[in-house]
Amino acid sequence: MFRPAPGPGSELLGLLAGAILAEFGCGHGAQLAGLINHGIARGIGIDVSPIRIHQAATGFGALDTLEWWLGDAVSVTPHLPKLDAACSNYGALWFSSPHLLVPRVAERLKPGGRLVLSRYSH
Repeated sequence: MFRPAPGPGSELLGLLAGAILAEFGCGHGAQLAGLINHGIARGIGIDVSPIRIHQAATGFGALDTLEWWLGDAVSVTPHLPKLDAACSNYGALWFSSPHLLVPRVAERLKPGGRLVLSRYSH
């Protein structure tokens, strides 16, 4: 496939084969797209920027297991399916109130599901 962007992978997210995963603040989509190499069943990238969602859909639209949702993470989260894992790599959890977002994400995680937050430096 291609080299994924820096961010949490299966070493932190757990086994991803058959998983439903959401990335908050997906940006141009490379991180989420890179995770299809691990066999995710469904990946949902969420970003508040219409430009970034357009970039993700344009760049990775041919990957049928991925979806690109435009919206604020706090508002969109209640509409997500039950998740095996969720992640944010210097994304929505840096720009949303954790007091609002984290409990909503917790409600969408399946028992044993993981929320992984990361940040990388250039």
